[in-house]
Amino acid sequence: MEIAIVAMLVAGSVVLFVSEALRVDIVALLVMAVIMGFGLTTPQEALAGFSNPATVTVAAMFVLSAGLDRTGTLIPISNWITRLIEEKGALLPLLALTAVTGVVSAFINNTAAVAIFLPAVMQATKAAKISPSRFLMPLSFVSMAGGTITLIGTSTNLLVNGIAVGHGIERFGLFEFAPLGLVLLFVSLVYTATLGRKLTPERRRPRDLTQEFEMGDFISALSVKPEGKAVKQTLKNSSLRHLKPDMLRLTRKNVDQRPTEDTVLEPEDTLMVRTDDPKQLEEEGEALGVQVTKKGVEDKDIETPQAMLVEAGVGSAAEGSTLREADVKKSFDAVPLAVSRKGRVRHHGLEDYPLRSGDTVLFKVERDRVDQLRLSGTFLVLSQEEKEIRPKKATVAVIILVGVILAAAFNLGPIVVSATIGALCMVLSGCLTTEEAYRAIDWKVIFLLAGMLSLGTAMETTGAAQAFSGQVLGAVSSLGPHAVLACLYLITTLLTAGMSNNATAALLAPVAISMAHSLGVDPRPFLVAVAFAASACFTSPVGYQTNLMIYGPGRFTFADFIRVGAPLNLIFLIISVLLIPQIWSF
Repeated sequence: MEIAIVAMLVAGSVVLFVSEALRVDIVALLVMAVIMGFGLTTPQEALAGFSNPATVTVAAMFVLSAGLDRTGTLIPISNWITRLIEEKGALLPLLALTAVTGVVSAFINNTAAVAIFLPAVMQATKAAKISPSRFLMPLSFVSMAGGTITLIGTSTNLLVNGIAVGHGIERFGLFEFAPLGLVLLFVSLVYTATLGRKLTPERRRPRDLTQEFEMGDFISALSVKPEGKAVKQTLKNSSLRHLKPDMLRLTRKNVDQRPTEDTVLEPEDTLMVRTDDPKQLEEEGEALGVQVTKKGVEDKDIETPQAMLVEAGVGSAAEGSTLREADVKKSFDAVPLAVSRKGRVRHHGLEDYPLRSGDTVLFKVERDRVDQLRLSGTFLVLSQEEKEIRPKKATVAVIILVGVILAAAFNLGPIVVSATIGALCMVLSGCLTTEEAYRAIDWKVIFLLAGMLSLGTAMETTGAAQAFSGQVLGAVSSLGPHAVLACLYLITTLLTAGMSNNATAALLAPVAISMAHSLGVDPRPFLVAVAFAASACFTSPVGYQTNLMIYGPGRFTFADFIRVGAPLNLIFLIISVLLIPQIWSF
């Protein structure tokens, strides 16, 4: 009965992950609650995921990566890539971008690496009039490959290592994954510059944000007539208030001023406003003494020395929430203009529209508040505007990260110890404030890890892992451990395409250990297969966080990832199945 309950839990969680009916962290916590409710494990075992070394290390790595970003350590590299794209066209900058991203992703969280270079790509491709789509997919793919090189490059490696240690298996070294990871990084660099480059579509054209978000029909120019009723009124208190127009720009006597809802209108003022119902605005504006004109709108019609248009990706912290709940207007002085999801743009009811990871939002925001929006942890600002950094702390941040890497490389202690000390040093040294450190941690990932680790424990204690591995072994065990390894790699890849990489790794790592024990071989090769397959799923935007990060900005479709990613996944599978037994013998 316990095995049956676990089997239903596994099936149910997979369905919920794939359907996106609930947030992945909520699914994981729901699984944990059911496990405790049915007594499949003790409460201590079910909750142990929160104190698991892998969970703590992942949180610490988020903080370490944020320290590098906040001190501007990688800004010179980012600026160099920007200049290359603007001056050299496509191929050479693509190679430089992917090579740098691959190396950086080995030593900081690869999602952080993509977050750092993504704004540079968006700005440079716009200036060079090149489609950003041709750069974004290689950026994500190579960051995933680069993350496999070291133990700390991706949370999946840390998670598999934590599960291995929990089963009495010797922990993986910092560079133990490097022989295979370097080969796969080189393969991904060659692929994205050749066949992958030909297969990647130009989904997004280099054009103004107002054109990209189809704002032409929703932005109007208002001219206040000297004799009109609108004079000495505010839009907030005028008869137009029920239309809820957002004031984007105010020009008074040829001088741009900062508009607010309490701005008193003067004769001959010119305003740019956004409203859900421009036709009604035109009809009622005439009666109020406001001339409403429509014309093709461009970014320059809205932007001023004080305000700018910003495209921002929705982070996992904002998934399921609304712009009203995020309170963007008051918190960041940001006016939402449109939301893009899977190539479709929404203009109506924006403040109460539930957001999803992969969405992008067009904001009009005051320039002095952009950095606050960027640092909120809620949105990934896809603009390379100068941001507030602590350059004097850059050397300190690098020293801290190098110290963590050296401590792990020379086995001075468990990676969780050096990473935790390093994260604390980032705060104590002033590279990060305490609030910034908390915001840097992707709590969705932390709760996902903790919840899914409890499911892995339940699979072990109830015998479900052995039962599942027995079903797989019954079909392929006669072909030998190489066939079992290939089968495990393939199953991991397929599951990751519909679930998250961490959920799949937490689910299948115990199964991999059971498989190895049943065959009487070392479980290490099977754990490596799970780690690499879960870290390198290119065929789905939901399979890995970096794919989700570039999904909206690149305007990709699900089919794009299958077309471009499937050949690379097949190449990775073949290489991994051939090399893993050579590096980690059975």
